[in-house]
Formats: sequence, structure tokens, C-alpha cells
Amino acid sequence: MTTKAKSRALETRDIRRPAMDRKWSPAVEARVLDIVARTGSPKMAANATGVSAATIHDHRKRDLEFGAKYAQAMDAAFHHVLGRAFERSWMTMSRAID
Repeated sequence: MTTKAKSRALETRDIRRPAMDRKWSPAVEARVLDIVARTGSPKMAANATGVSAATIHDHRKRDLEFGAKYAQAMDAAFHHVLGRAFERSWMTMSRAID
């Protein structure tokens, strides 16, 4: 990776907030997983829980159990979104046929 590319990568990365990252607890973890399962958005989970998205990703990488639960939550969100998209397309097609 070139120096210029590294600079751009750093510019788009979430700003770490170490003081906020100390808030991680089992309750925060459960809320993160719930929000990610419903939305597929770690950023929304970060905003709702008061920790940074980088902290969520750090925990996902360091804590294998949380990482597995996070993967399941993302999978659930993906299937939920895909299901909704299918329903909308089906409804559109049904209206066109009627």
C-alpha cells in the first residue's frame, strides 16, 4: 500500500475514543449484538451504546466468542434485509400483474 493510500484509509477510519471504549460490558455487548442483528450496522450500534465502531471491531477480532455471535448477528441482518427486498419485489410484481 502506498503512503497516499494509507493516508486515505486513515482519513475514513472511525476516530477512536479510548475514554468511551472503557464502557464495554456484557450489557453493551448484548445491545451491540441486538442492534447489529436488526440493522447490520456496527456504526448504529456504536452510536446507540456510546462506544466507537472501532471498539466493536476490536472486540470482534480479540474475543472469539463475541466474534462468533457478531457473525451470527450480521448473518441474521443480511437474511432479514434480503427477505424484505424479496417481499418488496414480490409486491411490486403482484401489483403489475393485477
